[in-house]
Amino acid sequence: MTSYKVLVAQRDALDRQILETRAREIRAAISRMRSLVMEHGIKPDDIFGKKAQQAQKLELKSTPKYRDPASGATWAGRGKPPQWIQNKNREDFLIQFWETSTSALPKSQVVSEYFEDETRAGV
Repeated sequence: MTSYKVLVAQRDALDRQILETRAREIRAAISRMRSLVMEHGIKPDDIFGKKAQQAQKLELKSTPKYRDPASGATWAGRGKPPQWIQNKNREDFLIQFWETSTSALPKSQVVSEYFEDETRAGV
């Protein structure tokens, strides 16, 4: 049976090893980043400036949560609600999960993928 003191000593040695490894990996990552910056002529504003922040905001566009059945317009539930949903029960306009997960695909492709999945599963 290993004693408490031995286990604590092992933990301390492991903590030191973790810190040393992390520091070594950080130094290597910084070195790779510096070489990429030099190679491609990247400036700090390209990464941390307003343009980079705006591009990142575009990538973070939210998924629609509500759909107007009449027009097909969608709303994520953020900000001012559009007229087609104002003063109405929002549950009537909720997009079901399976609709959002396949909404980018044409319906024919969604149907064919559904049947392909079933044939793979042996259904």
